Amino acid sequence: MVPQLPRKKHIVQEPMVLKIQEPVVPQKAIVTVLQQSHPRFGNSGTIEADAANRWQQIVTISDGERLLVNNTDLDAPLVPTPNAKQSLAMFLCRW
Repeated sequence: MVPQLPRKKHIVQEPMVLKIQEPVVPQKAIVTVLQQSHPRFGNSGTIEADAANRWQQIVTISDGERLLVNNTDLDAPLVPTPNAKQSLAMFLCRW
């Protein structure tokens, strides 16, 4: 009779649990209306909401009024897609 060798335990390494990170809330992009023909020329505000298209922004002026403003009337670069608004906010916050 041949003695059996002890079985080696098959060690299964448990997967590492990734640290769950809370989403970072982007700071609001501060913009200024630079188009002289715009009624709010010179006023600054923040982009706080997504506009219905990529050519305009919903800007909240410091007095609380919310306006739909063309990108070309603002001092911010054009926003190519709605998803890029977060990138715009990050870009503007670096200035």
